[in-house]
Amino acid sequence: MDQRDRVDDAEFLRSWAFGAYVQVRLSEKLFIVPALMIKTPGGMKGFGVGEAGNPFEPSDVDEVNENLADGTITRTLNYITVPVAMRYQFGRIGLAGGGYAGYMTKGHDELDASVSQGDLTLRTSVTDVLNRFDAGLQASVDFSFMPERKMRSLRLAVKGIYGLMDTVKDNSGDPIKNVGVFVKLQIPVGGGGS
Repeated sequence: MDQRDRVDDAEFLRSWAFGAYVQVRLSEKLFIVPALMIKTPGGMKGFGVGEAGNPFEPSDVDEVNENLADGTITRTLNYITVPVAMRYQFGRIGLAGGGYAGYMTKGHDELDASVSQGDLTLRTSVTDVLNRFDAGLQASVDFSFMPERKMRSLRLAVKGIYGLMDTVKDNSGDPIKNVGVFVKLQIPVGGGGS
C-alpha cells in the first residue's frame, strides 16, 4: 500500500506481501474470497519534512532546520489485513471486487539528509501519529493458467486497493489514504473439488 495520493512528489514504496485466501464456490462461476494477509506493506518514500504527519519536529537551531528541510522521508508501515471479495470467472479471466479492513502493526519514518559533517539518517516510530485501523475498497483481475482445474489453477493477478480512512491522526490538511497496486501469484494449496 502507498500513501501518495495527497502528498506532493512522494513515490510508491515497493515491498512484498504474504497471506492466504479461501475461495468458496457460490455457483459455477461465482465465488466469495475471504483472505488473511499477515504482511501487507504500506508507506511511501521521498516526501518532505512537514508533510504527511511526520514526527520530526523543528529544532531551536536554525542550521539543523535548514539541513532537515532538504531531507526526504521514507515511511514504512506494516498491516495485517482481512480482504473479502466477490469473484466471477470468465474462462481464463477472473474479476473480483470487495473491501478490506486492516490494522497497522508497526510503522516508522526514516529521514535522510545531508549535513555539513556528512549524511544523516534519523529513524523514529510513527505509530503514535497515525491511525492504526484502515478500511477500503479493492478490485482485481486474474489470469488462470489452467482453467480446466478451476479452483485449483495457478493464477497471476493484479489487485488495486483504495483506502477510505485518513491514516494521519488529527489531520488538519487533506486526508492521506492508503493506495496500492499488488501483483500476485496465487498458488492453490489443497482446495475443494474441481
